[in-house]
Amino acid sequence: MVLRDWEATDLQKYNKILQVHAYSKCLVPPSTIANPELGESFVGVERFLSTDLISEVISTRQLGRESGEPDAPFSVKRPILEQSKRALADKVRSGTEVGPYMEDLVTWIDDQVVATLDDIPSSAFL
Repeated sequence: MVLRDWEATDLQKYNKILQVHAYSKCLVPPSTIANPELGESFVGVERFLSTDLISEVISTRQLGRESGEPDAPFSVKRPILEQSKRALADKVRSGTEVGPYMEDLVTWIDDQVVATLDDIPSSAFL
């Protein structure tokens, strides 16, 4: 299995490469399970973190909105997000709650693994 970020558009490229193995595939999590308060500028797994965790690391002065609406999803400039990734990871490692969207992502991945294993005949393991 290959797991790509939610924004990946190259799923078919990976699946073509993985065709040599009947049970391998590439997965791209649906953006519908990502945090709706974080916009598309939150590339990668960070879009599944809680808004509270994001705002603990990235100051609200550095966060924008995707539109002029006050409740529009937050946006972030790529360099700021890149600079913040280590601090976000450190917070998670130290026990800060990741929030329900990351939990949904983990559940989705687990479901995909189980479904893939269910597709493999037991004879393939012998």
